[in-house]
Amino acid sequence: YHGVHISIQYFIKCRIKRPIFFKDLVEAREFIIEFDSDPIGAPPAIKQLIKFEITPDSLSAPRRELIPDFRVTGQLDSLVWQLNEPITGEFQVEHCSVPIRSIELQLVRVETFGSPPPSSVPLDVSSSGLHDDRESSRDATEVQNIQIVDGNPLRNMPISIHMVLPKLFTCPTVITAAFRIEFEINLVIIFNDNYVVTENFPIKLIRSTLQPISLT
Repeated sequence: YHGVHISIQYFIKCRIKRPIFFKDLVEAREFIIEFDSDPIGAPPAIKQLIKFEITPDSLSAPRRELIPDFRVTGQLDSLVWQLNEPITGEFQVEHCSVPIRSIELQLVRVETFGSPPPSSVPLDVSSSGLHDDRESSRDATEVQNIQIVDGNPLRNMPISIHMVLPKLFTCPTVITAAFRIEFEINLVIIFNDNYVVTENFPIKLIRSTLQPISLT
């Protein structure tokens, strides 16, 4: 995993010793290790269809009068994904008062870290994240960006979402007392006047040998 502040890398290095007047020959190569680490007795992940609707009223923009009148609806097939499977779903633009220039899908990596907590300070680590009174640093960076739509799409036409996860820049979601590695996807709509709206979806990445359970 290659991150901004957190990286986990494995190298193999070969060194050929040469006589005293010659420089040693050294070559290093990075390699990848994949390990399915299901805890004993852990239940399989649950995949559930997530429907969404994006309108001016659903956004938290401070000046909504600048936002064009539009409505985008769709679904993500899940918010839990195996690292070796693509993120999929679909959406459609039902109506929009101005032309759309582009629609993109972003994969965002969120690294949160801080100093380990003192033993006297209680720390609550739950599925929603890290909660304590210590100062921590949160850094969100774009890992991958794909253009789904180029130009003004037809109204009510289903548009597929399909993003393959990059192997070197993603890893299973990790939440510990000292740091977190999490991932999000953004559906970004760019209008002709360059006004941009974004819908954010926190996702969980896993590497598991257990077959996920799909709920409809």
